[in-house]
Amino acid sequence: MIFSSNENLAWAAGLFEGEGCFSLAVKQRSLSTSVVSTDKDVIERFLTVMRFGSLIGPIPPPKKHPNWKPKWLWKCSNFEEFQQTVILLWPWLQSRRRAKAKRVLQKYLSGVPEITKTRASRNIRIKQLLQKGVAQKEVAVRFGLTSSAITLINHKNRIPKKQLCKAQVAEIRQLFEAGNYNHRELAEMFGCSRSNISLIVNYKRAA
Repeated sequence: MIFSSNENLAWAAGLFEGEGCFSLAVKQRSLSTSVVSTDKDVIERFLTVMRFGSLIGPIPPPKKHPNWKPKWLWKCSNFEEFQQTVILLWPWLQSRRRAKAKRVLQKYLSGVPEITKTRASRNIRIKQLLQKGVAQKEVAVRFGLTSSAITLINHKNRIPKKQLCKAQVAEIRQLFEAGNYNHRELAEMFGCSRSNISLIVNYKRAA
């Protein structure tokens, strides 16, 4: 059954109300938005509706709870996609989720340079125009950018590379040694390469 865009977004907002989360790692200045479920098809549909973010899984249960079902995770971890998630789901979010989104954004923006905010807002407008079917060349002319730059912005769905702090390195090692996550899943969760994860879990790299 095919639903209208608003119906899809209303469904996604309902799922987010029950299984979603807005969060901010203050020290790393890292925003994230996530939805978790034991049903892969539910997370795949959420990803299809949102059109951005990453699908992570299956995430195996912890060793002390081997009978728990594996989990699947939708996640985005940059300012642009966090803001876009809020914009898309806002009409259907309840007061508690709206308040949390406001608090997280206010804390994040209080330490972000103005040029970064402006660039992020521009990129969101570019993606929205492309989703509406506006030609890439027309969007490039409108914003004074090259077509290759528009392509890069439109496909910028991965977590940006960042320097990991000591706490994150310790957390990566702890999760890996507990047997809960593999290299690929940890790389997606922390926004770095698998080779970097390999160096960390083998104690060949310090923070």
